[in-house]
Amino acid sequence: MAIPGLNEKFSVKQYAVKSILLSMLLLVSIFVYRQATAKEVTLIVDYESQIIMTEAKTVGQLLDEIGIYVRGRDKLSPSADERIEKGMIISLRKAFPVFLHVDGQTALVYTTAESTSELLNELAVTVALEDRVEPSLQATLSHGSDILITRVSTSLISEEVSIPFKTEQKNDPTIPRGKKKVTVQGKVGTLLKTYEIVLADGNEESRQLIEEKQLNEPTNSVVLIGTADPEPIVTASARGGGVVTNIIEGIASWYGNGDGLHGAKTASGEVFNKNDYTAAHPTLAFGTRVRVTYLKTGKSVDVRINDRGPFGKNRIIDLSMAAAEAIGLRSAGVGKVTVEVLK
Repeated sequence: MAIPGLNEKFSVKQYAVKSILLSMLLLVSIFVYRQATAKEVTLIVDYESQIIMTEAKTVGQLLDEIGIYVRGRDKLSPSADERIEKGMIISLRKAFPVFLHVDGQTALVYTTAESTSELLNELAVTVALEDRVEPSLQATLSHGSDILITRVSTSLISEEVSIPFKTEQKNDPTIPRGKKKVTVQGKVGTLLKTYEIVLADGNEESRQLIEEKQLNEPTNSVVLIGTADPEPIVTASARGGGVVTNIIEGIASWYGNGDGLHGAKTASGEVFNKNDYTAAHPTLAFGTRVRVTYLKTGKSVDVRINDRGPFGKNRIIDLSMAAAEAIGLRSAGVGKVTVEVLK
């Protein structure tokens, strides 16, 4: 006796089982096929390796499959067009940025170079033996490295330098005291100095003197200094000299020996010479000529006012050493005098 619907249910179950079996068979077939056609390769990216099973036909297709983009400066071996072979080793070195400072310019460069030397070769940058490279040519590069190249050159330059002459002073008893006579004019000499100059990027970094050569010797100046004492000048009444316009009596002093004033500028602006017949007066105009008579000796001397002073109490004039010597006042230091203003 047949049960209604039983055969129909059995047929459905058989169909479902067959479908599952066919699907599993298909998957197994596909897996077996892929295993039979896939190739095992080793991919090394920046020194990190992995083993990959792939059906890609070329290196480029493989990298596309796994989502790796190759830029222009990246280093890929073998090339993207190379056909995949079983057991192939694929190496990819990603380019990284470095900064190159050379010849006054800074460039951002992407490179796969491992050392400074490799980078410079890659960019065809020449470095002379004297040039400085920082870091060194053997240094390992990394992301963001700074490479500085300093161009170094040496050269020789020569400079002429003046050699100053000296002044020789000689006493001459035939020349009046306070007078000078130049017998030999001084002349500077010439010295040639040669230096070795070190330039770093065009800027002088150091210089070293390597040679000196005297081209011309200096000629020393010779000056005769008068030491002859002049005849004492008598007073106007005795000789009838210049016209006296005013006569003052008071204490005189002198200066110019051991006080540091010889060679210094006076109040008038001229250089004080202790051997000239000059004097300092508080008020008389510069250039005024006066006759000073030392009352103790009766000797007189005509002097020219070129300085201001003296500033001591009751003193009316300050004589140069030579003028004080002429009237016998030098040894006394101070003495009573008359001062006559000459017209």
